[in-house]
Amino acid sequence: MADLPPIEKRLAALLQLVAEEIRPCKACGVQLAFVRHRNGKLTPYTYEAVNHFIDCPLADGFRQDKKAPARPLPTMPRIAK
Repeated sequence: MADLPPIEKRLAALLQLVAEEIRPCKACGVQLAFVRHRNGKLTPYTYEAVNHFIDCPLADGFRQDKKAPARPLPTMPRIAK
């Protein structure tokens, strides 16, 4: 964050304040600030204030096909009595 221009430093500070979670992207490793929107969903932003769904080189791996059936929920193994 030290090498960013002044406006980007302010944006990064703002993201630090409003982010619910700060962690690296599971795909590419870029540090992200997760902000909760009005719809209740968390959205990842880079410290340049860009939605990471747009600029992640591996974003396709996170997208779900809307026509595909939902993934089944994991089930707990039954314990024999």
